[in-house]
Amino acid sequence: MQRRSFLASAASAGLLLVSAPPRSGAEGLVGTVTVVGADSYVGGDVLRMLLKQKVPVTACVSPTSSISIPGDSKLLTVSKCDLMDEKEVSEVVRNSGTVIYAVEPRFRAPQQEAVDLKEAADRPEGSSMEVTGLSNVAKACLDQDVKKLVVLSSVCGKCRNQQQEQGGGSGGGRCEVCGRIEKGENAVQELYAADKGAARSYVIVRAGQLSFGERRGPREVELNQGLMKNGVISRLDVAEVLVASAMGDKVRDVSFECYYRDTAEPVDIYSSLQSCRSMGKTTRECFFGDAVDNKSPLSLDDVLQMPLQGSLFPTGREVVGLDYSSMLSQLTPDNAVPFDIDSIRYESA
Repeated sequence: MQRRSFLASAASAGLLLVSAPPRSGAEGLVGTVTVVGADSYVGGDVLRMLLKQKVPVTACVSPTSSISIPGDSKLLTVSKCDLMDEKEVSEVVRNSGTVIYAVEPRFRAPQQEAVDLKEAADRPEGSSMEVTGLSNVAKACLDQDVKKLVVLSSVCGKCRNQQQEQGGGSGGGRCEVCGRIEKGENAVQELYAADKGAARSYVIVRAGQLSFGERRGPREVELNQGLMKNGVISRLDVAEVLVASAMGDKVRDVSFECYYRDTAEPVDIYSSLQSCRSMGKTTRECFFGDAVDNKSPLSLDDVLQMPLQGSLFPTGREVVGLDYSSMLSQLTPDNAVPFDIDSIRYESA
């Protein structure tokens, strides 16, 4: 049984505490924020957070959406927009200070109707929401001089690793979506790398497995870079990370993963264990954190009741803290440390 399953059981039994409500954090936002995919679960959470803090918002929803979005008409504008149409996208982000792309990958919300999707027959060959739709949003942000684009993405680590190991044949439709997510991220990074406007920037937030759980707050969240670990995180916490990423001027041109610290698991357990052991950790400390007793027998009750100290399967790039502003400021820009997907694979001697 994985640690994630242990903690899921603990959460249902009321053993996990919820931290204090979030403090106001929209002071760093200038101008209107356009939320693309406001009719998704995460998008709706982002929208409500911004409106609660009196931030003017344009909610971009699917042309086929029938959802009703309540809000102060002085702060909220609702616009239907087909993300596969470059002109429509450019028009909806016009005069925006920030754009938050909160369209969830379809495998993240199976009960939710697909958002912003046209009939397959109307799409250009090879197009997809994860690639073409996101690329259109990034191009529009650059064309309209939007200061920051914040993108909701997915860790998808295991799928990426399986595609490398097995030639893309494993994982079915889920891994096909992950492949498109990776292409969409690459498109955003390349567009901004070629952009000469120093004032414009992007942030890519790779969420772990999304849940409908309660908010747990930044104390429980771990940020990381390099696609070495995955985990679980609620949509409410992801929404807060997206809003915090939109605020800070120092958070620029960066991609990172986010998940709950106590649900972290390695993408490649063998290579991660080797790396962890090389840092002087015992196998128990790699699996259960620094608080584990290395001498006594370990029971399920011990695991559930033991407070997590340090990180699970540490990589040396984890970022934890008390607030997202300070945590985000510690991340490394993408152009400073190029990421090679092959680095997550263990090469035997």
